[in-house]
Amino acid sequence: MNDHPLEILFADAVRKARRLVGGAGPTERSVPLIVDSLRELAKTPGLKEGIPLRPLHRGTAAGNVLASEGRDGITLFLARLSPEAPTPIHDHGAWGIAYVFDGRDRYLRWSIPGEVEGPTRVPLQLRYERVLETGDYEWYAPPDDIHSQQGKGGYAWELIVLGRNIALFPRRYFDPGTGRVTIIHPE
Repeated sequence: MNDHPLEILFADAVRKARRLVGGAGPTERSVPLIVDSLRELAKTPGLKEGIPLRPLHRGTAAGNVLASEGRDGITLFLARLSPEAPTPIHDHGAWGIAYVFDGRDRYLRWSIPGEVEGPTRVPLQLRYERVLETGDYEWYAPPDDIHSQQGKGGYAWELIVLGRNIALFPRRYFDPGTGRVTIIHPE
């Protein structure tokens, strides 16, 4: 790995998250400790300006992997959520802890309330909506990782720790009106 100071900080954050979750994933005890680590990392100068971002979800959101243990390991991700449009309703197929370090995030959590009609159709229901302010966080694990997000009143910036490198796995996208599920593979 390159010895760029940001890369060292990012790799340290992933190692710390690994120590805190072990092999079991996040718990009521470990999540606040990981959030504290993300809060400190968010103070890094140049975090928003110095990281190249790629479009996410074929929309106006953008982000990039900052550090990862590999395909199935803990991953640190930077996301910028646009106020122009929400992300499509999607899942990650992994646990995650999203910390808002700048702006406001309109966060909607969805669930599948009934029986799945097959891999391409599911009923979908909005469980709750909340606005995450700077300093707030959400955490989730499958099957409760179905969500959509949007910057509210401007861009929202997040640091996210995930249970695997989501940039390497297909995601499910959901249409609540039709129940249709579309699987999109990484580009």
